[in-house]
Amino acid sequence: MGIQGLGFLPCLWSVWTFLGLAVCYTLTLVQGHKTRYTIFISDTGNSYPESIVFAAVFFMSAIFGCVTVYIIYRFNAIRMAEPRRRFAIMQGILLAIGSISALMYMLTGIFSSRVDMTVHRASTAVGAILGCLYILSQAITLYWTSTGSRQSCHFRLGFAILTIVDLLIFGVTSCYVFVFRSKMLHNEVLYYTVIITEWVGIFLYQSFYFTMMADLQHLAFQSPKKWKDDWIIARERLQDSPESP
Repeated sequence: MGIQGLGFLPCLWSVWTFLGLAVCYTLTLVQGHKTRYTIFISDTGNSYPESIVFAAVFFMSAIFGCVTVYIIYRFNAIRMAEPRRRFAIMQGILLAIGSISALMYMLTGIFSSRVDMTVHRASTAVGAILGCLYILSQAITLYWTSTGSRQSCHFRLGFAILTIVDLLIFGVTSCYVFVFRSKMLHNEVLYYTVIITEWVGIFLYQSFYFTMMADLQHLAFQSPKKWKDDWIIARERLQDSPESP
């Protein structure tokens, strides 16, 4: 028994996040909890009932994220038939970084800005920084392990760089906002810059994983006969298996 092609996993993660945030945004406006259309992502999880949806969306995003990060880890390990020790260590570190980044989604959803602003901001910041470090590192690594063309690798790296640039803009403007909050209220340009870069940032970050679909289609899931056996293998191995239909 097995599943051939795991490219749907990063797609599932991103689509779930996009649709979930869209529902939260819509509920926030329909319920009248915010009167203006330009609102922060955190504003969509401060009131009932959207707060329940907000927590569920980010909780499941954390799970989908951890699974996707592990699948990418296995893909790189399989593609490097004889991985060097340095490469294996680096991928292990990236697995930890990517997993922690994904788990920050969970804290962000559970501790909304109304529940605990400090935890909410800290988890968001840590998740964003580690997430950007992860996708940039993997975008570079995939120049050696990807099954796609060189052009697709350039495209993937471009997404990672754009995400980092957006994060830097968001970080600088956000710091200014929190330090000079009273002045910010009279600066519409700065206000909208923070909001727009926040939404654009999560869009770019999640869109990066769409570029992994083609590569992860070369992996398959199999039910191991022994607990030590690999659950994730190359798709060709599953197709060559005598039990494969």
